[in-house]
Amino acid sequence: MNAFLTELGRNLASRWAGQLVPAGLLFLGTVALGALLGHADWYDVTAAAERVDTLAASSAARSAGGVALAATAVLLASAGTALAVQAFATVVEDWWTGSWPRPASALTRRRTARRHGRWTAAEAAFQRAVEEAAAAPAAPGGRLTAAARARIEELNAARNRIALVEPTRPTWAGDRVHAVDERVLATYGLDLDSAWSRLWLILPDAARTELRSARESYDAALRLLAWSVPYGVLAAWWWPAALIAAATFLAGWRRGRAATDALAELVEAGVDLYGRKLATAVGLPSPGPLTRPAGEAVTRVLRKGT
Repeated sequence: MNAFLTELGRNLASRWAGQLVPAGLLFLGTVALGALLGHADWYDVTAAAERVDTLAASSAARSAGGVALAATAVLLASAGTALAVQAFATVVEDWWTGSWPRPASALTRRRTARRHGRWTAAEAAFQRAVEEAAAAPAAPGGRLTAAARARIEELNAARNRIALVEPTRPTWAGDRVHAVDERVLATYGLDLDSAWSRLWLILPDAARTELRSARESYDAALRLLAWSVPYGVLAAWWWPAALIAAATFLAGWRRGRAATDALAELVEAGVDLYGRKLATAVGLPSPGPLTRPAGEAVTRVLRKGT
């Protein structure tokens, strides 16, 4: 038990020092710079340095106790700020995945309808291209011509960039996560909400490690998005903070899309590779690849009549 507690303390300290403190210190440093400069003298770093020198020359700054107290206060403030932003990241995740509160229901409907309209138009263009290619003279060997094949692939990719399945969420990320459930249900008849906790228990360590890493990247991207909010608020006192907020938001947005896609892809891959093992684990032998009837049987077992 002592060894366990010691290791746990090391992990917590490492996480505290490695994740919370640096981000919080950077923000507090920006706050201090903005407080010293303001809008009018936003560029006057020399004046800020002179003010810091004045503070450093005070008697409190020369006291070992004063320095230790100030350092402790800064560290605690930075960690507290980072913890607050980390908690706010859960709100950002709801926004990211389209789980918006009831007061935003009208906006949710409009956004979802707009995304659905774009997807429907892209799907119609793809189907027209397929039909036109089928009616056109084929290349030697009965194959599609290179131009027709390229056109179909381009339209298919354009539709998939909007959503892999018919959109039902106001955001891309929400539809990307929802697509995993829909594709697994359509292909295997498996209810992923009921199956995932059981599937996790039988995944090998390598697969779990990959999924944990993908989830950590996803969480880190959402924290980065969350940090853009306090920097945006700081811009009310020091306008260059708006540039930091914009850069943080764009970086978080790009990383968030990549991380969401990677996580969803890995979850779906876990079902593809180990769905048959899940069927066997619950007592439903599947001699070949997991089929839709077998997946539906697994779903009935797991849902237990609910």
